[in-house]
Amino acid sequence: MTEKPTYEELEKKIQQLERVESVCKKAETLRKSEEKFRMLFDKAGDSIFIHDEQARMLAVNFLACDRLGYTHAELMSMKPNQLDTQEEALQMPDRFARLMEQGSITFETHHQCKDGLTIPVEVNSRLITWDDQPAVMNIARDITERKQAEEAKERSEKILKQTLSELEVIINALPGMVAV
Repeated sequence: MTEKPTYEELEKKIQQLERVESVCKKAETLRKSEEKFRMLFDKAGDSIFIHDEQARMLAVNFLACDRLGYTHAELMSMKPNQLDTQEEALQMPDRFARLMEQGSITFETHHQCKDGLTIPVEVNSRLITWDDQPAVMNIARDITERKQAEEAKERSEKILKQTLSELEVIINALPGMVAV
């Protein structure tokens, strides 16, 4: 026959089970939190690139891959300056120095797609901590439509100025053309 456990032994078992239950609840809470983060990261309306201070990619979201035409593995193997056009990549050292000094910066650049097309983007960069290490988070917004609207506005203003100038010449010529 087996002996019945004592009250103290049962109490210890209950405490152990309560600790296990607590750990399980915390693990489930963490899993749900990570799931929410991943959903927000991957469903963001802007491209997100996170890299360390040595310019090694730590994370990129699905939109970044889709917009630039690279696979996730390809983007993860690239450096941030490889995303910009050659001319824009020359600005990286200055931008990085300003970022380190200010903690966050916003700038416009052109990202180079895998197929060679370029996309004008506004990048919001800020210093963050990623896996307990200093890192940089870049959120890049496609500003193609904004740039097209600005160009259309400039063309319209130029046409308007030219039309007003021509009207002024005509109006100034009218007094001499009118017979009294």
